[in-house]
Amino acid sequence: MSIVLMAFLGTAILFQGQTFYGKRKSGYFETQEDGAPFGYYVPRQINAGQNLRYPLVVVFGQQTTNANQWRDILGKDDLIIVAIQPKMGGTWTLPTDIVRVLSKVDYMKKMYPIDPDRIWAVGYGASGNIALLLAINHPESFRAAATVDSKVVNTIVSGGDTGDGSFVGTFDFRNDSARHLPLLLIDFGEGSSVSKEDSKKTREVLEQYGYPVTYQSLKGYSEYPTKSVIHQMYDWLRNQGK
Repeated sequence: MSIVLMAFLGTAILFQGQTFYGKRKSGYFETQEDGAPFGYYVPRQINAGQNLRYPLVVVFGQQTTNANQWRDILGKDDLIIVAIQPKMGGTWTLPTDIVRVLSKVDYMKKMYPIDPDRIWAVGYGASGNIALLLAINHPESFRAAATVDSKVVNTIVSGGDTGDGSFVGTFDFRNDSARHLPLLLIDFGEGSSVSKEDSKKTREVLEQYGYPVTYQSLKGYSEYPTKSVIHQMYDWLRNQGK
């Protein structure tokens, strides 16, 4: 067997299960960028030459496998998912992670056929706080947000790579109703990590500035989103903007 043929077979085995289209990958994969991992799920049919535009779900959390979790639970091949972790030791920071997230969304829009009217931010707990912050402050990048056990009041965010300590996160609420995003806020009732007072204040502040808020309090769920909650979030997201 020639050296060239052996090299070709070795390459084929190495990349088995991954589809490439130029520099684009499909399937589930992970990358390490700027000192933090990203997880992706990209439909394989994206390389079939179909003239389709796909929703982009940006999952804020502590695990890159959130991308594959969403794909496995939903069982759908008509959306692109990217899971973003905080860079600094599991703690979300400003402005470092804000810049990373916005750069990643811009990159995904350039590399993949994404529908700009269906880019959604989702997150749980403190990561949901950041998802809300990004969606509110950057409506040019996101079209809706759905979070679990998250808030926009009394939110502590690290001050960045060289910042001293922490500070209460600030939110640039928009008065222009044309820029308002629909928001879904879910909490686990008595098991929620967000106090009833903060949950109520969050809804009041958002509604005061004209944000259309859908609020749901669920009972009997664990701390982390179950399959039914992820389905619930996705069903709500895909009905926005219709």
